[in-house]
Amino acid sequence: MMRPRPARWFEVLCPRADSARLVGSLAATGAVEIEVREAHTREIRLRELSDGLAAYRALLPRYGRYWKHWPLSQSDSGAPPPQVLGNALKRLEQWRLEAAPLIDDIQQLEEEHNRIQLCLRVMEALGDSRLNFTLINAMGPLLQRVAAVLPDDAATPAIPDQLLHTEIPLNPDRYLLAVGIEADIAPLRERIKSVGGRQIDPPPWLLGVRADARRQVR
Repeated sequence: MMRPRPARWFEVLCPRADSARLVGSLAATGAVEIEVREAHTREIRLRELSDGLAAYRALLPRYGRYWKHWPLSQSDSGAPPPQVLGNALKRLEQWRLEAAPLIDDIQQLEEEHNRIQLCLRVMEALGDSRLNFTLINAMGPLLQRVAAVLPDDAATPAIPDQLLHTEIPLNPDRYLLAVGIEADIAPLRERIKSVGGRQIDPPPWLLGVRADARRQVR
């Protein structure tokens, strides 16, 4: 939503060597929008920074959450903006090479943690169900299964009559487990994707009925 607010325009004149430091100081305020006059674009050459900024944006989705959020600081070198950006990208690339293996481990642990938390929610919601996870994890090759979490506002996908299935409310999501032959399970997988569901199989080490499986999850 755009809200009308008073704005002030101002002009800054500075030596070229101080331009990167100046822009950094303005950026640190979080309240300035920079506009370059057409007559000066050739001198400032902001377009030279576009490739470097694109490289930064490419790293941001995967690594941004792991970067420490220090207060913005400015370079004291007085180097031109392209050089300042290039040096920053080199430091980021060195950090990426060192951090990538650790981030891979962190993400695998997070995925396992989230799956275990989901299992615990399912166990709590099963009540006195006779569902046996030993049998579920041992099925195949004739019988296949699909297990998924459906958003609360998503319609339950059409399930063929020949499939055995159960749907468990998780507040706010729903857990769907269906068993049948591959020819019937495959279309259901696609329908689950179409309504925004996430397919999450029970951990292979999960065995026994609810009480036993709950103890293993805990």
